[in-house]
Amino acid sequence: MRHRIVLVGNSPLMYFLAKILDKDVANQVHYSVIWLTDDNLRPELFDKRFKGESREKVELDHVKLVKATIKSLSLRDKRILTAKGEIGYDFLCTDQAASYTNAELKTIKKAVDQLAMAVQGQLNLGKKASAQIYCKGEGAEVVQLACSIKHFLQTEHRTAQQHIELKLEEAVDPSVGEFLRKYSVSPEKCSSVVGKMTIEAPQQVLPTSKLRGLKVGAKGYVINNSDLTVHGYPGVFVIDGRVRRWQTLLRFQKTIAKVVADNLVAAAERKSTRYVELSSKAYLLEFGQEKYLQLGELETGGVRATIVRGLETRTT
Repeated sequence: MRHRIVLVGNSPLMYFLAKILDKDVANQVHYSVIWLTDDNLRPELFDKRFKGESREKVELDHVKLVKATIKSLSLRDKRILTAKGEIGYDFLCTDQAASYTNAELKTIKKAVDQLAMAVQGQLNLGKKASAQIYCKGEGAEVVQLACSIKHFLQTEHRTAQQHIELKLEEAVDPSVGEFLRKYSVSPEKCSSVVGKMTIEAPQQVLPTSKLRGLKVGAKGYVINNSDLTVHGYPGVFVIDGRVRRWQTLLRFQKTIAKVVADNLVAAAERKSTRYVELSSKAYLLEFGQEKYLQLGELETGGVRATIVRGLETRTT
C-alpha cells in the first residue's frame, strides 16, 4: 500500500522536514511525499532576506514541491483544495507559523525607502516633518523586521530616520524591550494602529480558519496531542503557529523537523510516536553587528550570540 504524505507550510522547519523525508522516505516505492508551499527558496537569515540577497532554490530528488494557494483543507475528507485543484493525503503535517514572503519584504523595504525620502524632501524645504511606522503582529519575525527597518533607515537615511518613529503593535518581554530601546525601536504596545505607514502581520500559508475540523482553544491555540497529532485524526500533525511565534532559530527548527519526520513515518507504519517539545523560545535578533539570543532559559548577546549566528549560516 502506498502512503501519500503532504506537507503544508513555508517555514524553515518544513524545508528541513521535506529534506529529511526526501532522503529517508520519499525514495521508497510505498511512499509519496508532496510539499505545498508559496516559497521554493532555501531558508536564510532574516536580515539577508530583508536586504534582498539572492537565495538558492530548494533542490529535492523525490519530494514533489508544489507552489499553490490553498483555499481550504478538510480533515474529515482528507482533501486539500488549492488554486490548482484538489490534493488528497493519507498523512498530513502543517506548520502554522506565520512569516513574511520575499515579495512582501521587498515591498515593505521599498515603501520604507519612499517614506524616508518624502520626509527628507520636507526637511530639505526647511519644513517640519515626521512619520510613524507600525509593525502589526507579534513574535520574533515581527521584532526582527522592526530591527531591520530601523538599521536600514540609520544606514541609508541618516537624517530622515531621526524623524521617523518605529513602533510595534504588541508589547514584548522586558529583556527584548531593553535590546530594542538601544536602537530607538519602541517596544511598548501602541493603543491604536495609525500613522503614515502600517505593516501588516505576517501570514500563514494555510490560515487556521481554513483547516476544517480542527479544534482551537479560547486563546487561539490548536488543541492537539503531545506528539502534535490532532485528536480524532491520528495521521494529521499540526504545529501550532501561536507556539511557534518565538522559534525562528534554524538549528532549533531542524531538530524539531527530525522528530516530526520520525512521527510521520511511525504513524504510517502504525508504530508509537514521540513527544514533541515546542514550549521553548529559540530566536536570534540582529541589529547590524549587535545581537540578542534567547534559547530556552538562556538570554544573551555578545560572543555567544555571535557564535550561534555563525552556526545558523551553516545550517541550511
